[in-house]
Amino acid sequence: MISVTLMNPNSKEVSIEMKYAESTDNHSIDIRIITVIVQAMNFMEVHFNQSSINNCKNDSFVRLVECSDSRIYITSSQLPISVLLNWYLINAGDSFIVLPSSMATNKYAFAAPAPADDGMTTVYFLPLSDGMTINVVGEIDEVPFNRSFSPKHTNGNLLALQATTHLALVASATSPFTVIVAVAKLIASSDETRTDFGAYMPTPLLDSETIFDPYNVNDYHISMLYTEKFLVTSGDDSLYDSQFTVFNEMESSRICSLTDHYNEVKLEEYSLNAGINSSSIMLQVLRYGGTENELIKGSFLDLIVAWSQFVTGLTTFVVPTDENIVAIIGDTKATSSTMAGHKIPTEIIWNWAPMTFYSQIFYYSTMSLPKGFYVITSDGSYSIFVIGKKNDATYGFVTAYNMQTSKALPEVKTTVQPITTTEMPCKDV
Repeated sequence: MISVTLMNPNSKEVSIEMKYAESTDNHSIDIRIITVIVQAMNFMEVHFNQSSINNCKNDSFVRLVECSDSRIYITSSQLPISVLLNWYLINAGDSFIVLPSSMATNKYAFAAPAPADDGMTTVYFLPLSDGMTINVVGEIDEVPFNRSFSPKHTNGNLLALQATTHLALVASATSPFTVIVAVAKLIASSDETRTDFGAYMPTPLLDSETIFDPYNVNDYHISMLYTEKFLVTSGDDSLYDSQFTVFNEMESSRICSLTDHYNEVKLEEYSLNAGINSSSIMLQVLRYGGTENELIKGSFLDLIVAWSQFVTGLTTFVVPTDENIVAIIGDTKATSSTMAGHKIPTEIIWNWAPMTFYSQIFYYSTMSLPKGFYVITSDGSYSIFVIGKKNDATYGFVTAYNMQTSKALPEVKTTVQPITTTEMPCKDV
């Protein structure tokens, strides 16, 4: 089942047009256009039939395949909106925020873990115009990969890359495009007896040297540990002599070399939170793996946004089901944030706790909320992550984010000296 959740954060109703193929077997004559009205500060979920599920033919097990065109074009010409895509199979599925075309660029870095033996990873490349060439380089199962191709924007098919092993790739093009990474049979337990489905849209990741001094990089990622595994990669062409550091709440650290394209970090012995940062290169950090929460057992894929991607002001989000955990991380100003639900007009109180690393300048809070539409507003910077269970599938997604760039941590307004961290090995963890 494919559906989209359309969220209107504005004080006026908004008209939204959706264009899609009703039947992928005859794309040229079955184009449908529908228009819906979403009321102010509200949401609407629109379901699509089975023909919206993408099908790829790969009888010869080649990397680059042609898939039926199941793109859904969503347009709001009046006011900005947010879109959550819900992609669910039998007993598996995931949800993720859709990248708006205004944020699309011509370069992405992305990774994916290996699926189960009968699973498949599919990377979809979605051009925004005709006449472009996309070049994909990196590693698939630690084997170098380099391929160029020219997708068409207006024809009835898509070009996608498929693999049955882990991958870490960088895709660049002559004009803007977007990427969707989907893993069928995503492993959700250590003995591989349970699988799920995970999907996400990588955010643009620019070269470090093109946007700031490569010797003065400020790239910080902060996460609550609802998963124990993370994939770290970069969009830079050269990884030589680059490092990233992982902090836990005991303020001990491990320094990791970024010499490989695919860098897996396991944090099973960490407590509630972790920080991943680099002073030499921009990072893309993907969280994956099963959660051992008693309520929510499954697996999903989603990015850990950087500090520079935190948002401020008013944002909205939807909690799909009653079985959920909603986590917010923010700076000091964000601790005075207010949030209310569409059906709960009163303010919801967050109980904030400080994170011990990064000089205790970030705070976090968690709660479980009734399913529905929520509005949050803050003068500070914050990031919200929603994890939950829908039938037998587990979903996880960040609700909103900005473009990633180099951004220093807020000034520490204290005279207390930071605790010296202990260096730990990154390998064999």
